[in-house]
Amino acid sequence: MIYKPSHSPPPSPSNSNPLRERGVVKNAGLALLHWLYPKRCLGCRDTLPYDSNQDVCPDCFQSLRPLETQSSPHYAYGRFEGILRNLIMEFKYQQKSRLSHTLAPLLYQIWKRISQLRESEVFVPVPLHPARLRERGYNQSLLLAQNLRELIRQDSRLIPVAESALLRTRNSPPQAHLPRAERIRNMESLFEVRNPAAILDKNVLLIDDVCTTGTTLQSCAQVLLRAKAKKVLSLTVALA
Repeated sequence: MIYKPSHSPPPSPSNSNPLRERGVVKNAGLALLHWLYPKRCLGCRDTLPYDSNQDVCPDCFQSLRPLETQSSPHYAYGRFEGILRNLIMEFKYQQKSRLSHTLAPLLYQIWKRISQLRESEVFVPVPLHPARLRERGYNQSLLLAQNLRELIRQDSRLIPVAESALLRTRNSPPQAHLPRAERIRNMESLFEVRNPAAILDKNVLLIDDVCTTGTTLQSCAQVLLRAKAKKVLSLTVALA
């Protein structure tokens, strides 16, 4: 008698999709994480969808209002209060660098509104001292300048960001609580131009997050003008 090896029937086709199954598990995990630690709007504190990449709800973002009046040489989107203040504080001090994508469009609104700003030929972010930069991990002014540049690029215009144009030589303490005369003394020789070719005979736009007293922006503008910048204006998200 000849024995032939038996053949098991082929496996029935399966409808399972490993990639889809992993996606379901991932979404379930995100939903559970959101239930335990809900993501909340930085404005009204309402819960945001767990898959949202925003930090503020549409209603709060739409409630932001720009300043009605602007005056040269400094321009700003709004007052440093309410939702705008919350966004900036989280941006600067809570490691939420992604908020530059939320705040830069506010600068872009003012850019489109003010013809003098559109004459700018180079963006110069207000620099951090190297020690502060290591502590924070990023310069919030540079992120704002880079994101504003990308928004303007959509208008078929490319404006360079001169990241290395200015150097902060001293790590100064907060100035807001000091008398004006002392603030001015503290700001003397605080900045120097490191790359004069980047700003030579150009209309410069200084970019920062908040204008509190104006002395920092004024000090930056003075050294840029001494280095032969043609004109210096400044643009911030908020005015304190």
